[in-house]
Amino acid sequence: MAAIADNLQVVRTRIEAAARALFDPPFAVDGRDVRVAAKAGIAVFPGDGVDADAVFRNAEAALRRAKETGERYLFYAPEINARVSEQVELEHRLRKAVEQGELFLHYQPKLDLATRKIVGVEALMRWHSPEGGLVSPAKFVPILEQTGLIFEAGQQVLAAAQRTYRRWKSSGRNAPRVAVNVSALQLRRKTFVADVRAALGADCDGVDLELTESLLMSEVDDSIRKLRELREMGMHMALDDFGTGYSSLSYLSRLPLDTLKIDRSFVHGMTEKAEHTSIITAIIALAHSMRLKTIAECVETE
Repeated sequence: MAAIADNLQVVRTRIEAAARALFDPPFAVDGRDVRVAAKAGIAVFPGDGVDADAVFRNAEAALRRAKETGERYLFYAPEINARVSEQVELEHRLRKAVEQGELFLHYQPKLDLATRKIVGVEALMRWHSPEGGLVSPAKFVPILEQTGLIFEAGQQVLAAAQRTYRRWKSSGRNAPRVAVNVSALQLRRKTFVADVRAALGADCDGVDLELTESLLMSEVDDSIRKLRELREMGMHMALDDFGTGYSSLSYLSRLPLDTLKIDRSFVHGMTEKAEHTSIITAIIALAHSMRLKTIAECVETE
């Protein structure tokens, strides 16, 4: 065991020296200095594999883990393979779920405090895996984004939300508008407006979009242009998780918004912390001055 540990330390030392020599100095490109970073996954023969395929496969698993954790390099360990295998299996099941339309929606009501009537709903993406039951969105949504499946899933959610709204409306009820969350990947796509139009058709009535502050603060001008196009199609826009990002008030005044949503962290803390109540009061005053509605997330008690 001592010999193995000594060998691994030698490998670490050599890798660190090679990385410093290769990546610390800048590269000259067209007269400019450009710095490059690299990550490495490392597997050692014969402990991590008795043939080239096994060593390479385990090194690749370690590299994937290094990218997830932010490490510059990472040595292979058996638990890494178990984690990667679980991730790959989940990706496979999720891809199949999207292809077969297994994703579905739950609807969270938006209640008017003055009338106590439901004035809207938020469509929440859910997945019931035949193998593992109901899977947490915190687990499968990041995989949708990592694999690019979010584009197809996003189209399915928009279409499903509109079908629900039309079904409610055709039944003679006063149908509440349905809000759908948009990911950063969807908004940044050049074809975002066309994608929304393709999912909803010519009539976008009844379906709204919710976007986060951090999502809108990158490529602001392009985002504003896209949202204005969608606004002209009859869609409403809400800024989600307001108060937790770093948005500029000058940009906020330019965004084609209808609603500010107060982040749940302030709502949960307002009965215990006076500063949270002050923040909520300030957000409401700001929204009213800009002729925007406000929604408080996760109100659970009187």
